[in-house]
Amino acid sequence: MLFATNRSEIREIKLRLSQFAKEIRALGALEFALMVPVLLLLWTGTVELAALHLASRKVTIAAQSAADLISQEVSVTDATLEDIEQAINAIMAPYPTDTLGINLVSVTADNDGNVGIGWRYNGGFAGGGALGAIPPRAIPLVERNDSVIVAIVTYRHRGTFDLFFTTTEITEEAFVRPRRVAQIPQL
Repeated sequence: MLFATNRSEIREIKLRLSQFAKEIRALGALEFALMVPVLLLLWTGTVELAALHLASRKVTIAAQSAADLISQEVSVTDATLEDIEQAINAIMAPYPTDTLGINLVSVTADNDGNVGIGWRYNGGFAGGGALGAIPPRAIPLVERNDSVIVAIVTYRHRGTFDLFFTTTEITEEAFVRPRRVAQIPQL
């Protein structure tokens, strides 16, 4: 019966509602059922943010390490740069490196202060940065007969659960001056 038509039915409905309100036996189960989705959402969000933060830290360390390793050399070869790419891949573990882009550049200036690219090494999915262009933030760092090593590492992080972040691109640039020579040539 959907609508109460007489007073006895109304009293019975009121009595059942008051009995229902006083019942506490299943209250814990009800609270648990209401809180589980909220807690699961908080947990997955925490896991996603922690993984994104760790991936960002690894990209930063990879870019700084690559630039530092190159700056210690007197000259570089393709084999040396490939070894540095392997070191970057090792730093990124346990994250997959199929979405990792690496762009290693020697930005040089001649006697007249003309800035150019001494050499460039690209690795990974798309080379991590604008190919062919001089990294704009490196130009003011170069003086006459000088150079700056630029390491640009780009990583496309895929979310663990694909709930909050499907794919986030993380890019880090590192700038280092050569330690032992003014300009590091590529042999």
